[in-house]
Amino acid sequence: MPKKVLNSFLRELKRDIQVNHIPGDRYMTMRAIAETFRVSLQTAQKGIAILESEGMVKSKKKSGIYVESLESHGETNGKHLVVLSNKQDQRFYKVFLEGVEKQLEGTGISVELIVNKHDKTDDLIFGEYLVSLKADGIIALSFDKSVLPFYHVIRERVDIVSDIIIDQLPILPAVQTHNYKHAHTAGEILIQNGYKDFYVFGYFPEQNKRYKGFY
Repeated sequence: MPKKVLNSFLRELKRDIQVNHIPGDRYMTMRAIAETFRVSLQTAQKGIAILESEGMVKSKKKSGIYVESLESHGETNGKHLVVLSNKQDQRFYKVFLEGVEKQLEGTGISVELIVNKHDKTDDLIFGEYLVSLKADGIIALSFDKSVLPFYHVIRERVDIVSDIIIDQLPILPAVQTHNYKHAHTAGEILIQNGYKDFYVFGYFPEQNKRYKGFY
């Protein structure tokens, strides 16, 4: 079958699913697909196989074809992401991990949490360890002295980002979290919205940068 015909059919097939269906819907039979889109049965089967590999539909024996997702995840299906935490306390990484898992729903990307047990996170051996994880992407939590190993990971073409950017890690794309500055901004926003009474919970709040910024 000409590639042009298949690509055109795939565009129409995806559009029909996205416009006229929701996840869980039973889709047309293979013969009905061929008749509706005026393609051969072989082309219809090929198109459904591609959409199934991309996570849009699911073929069930003796049951039919069902809509799984309204988004095609051909580039992400089967990818593996590692969340690597340098802190042992699960209170630090648990909520973060749950947020990542929520965002990855329906993408076909699997996620794994690894709590770092390496003492030396600033040498090349640590970088080689990161590469050996064979992840398609790594999110690093609370690392601030790992420029060399992270640079090695980037050279090996592994995507890596950091949740917190510290001055010592200028090479990584990251979500910037400045304890004092952003706590101060949060306080300003609350005041601007009419809030006057606040409760602050934490350990040794008088020495806490977030507390100082908020106060």
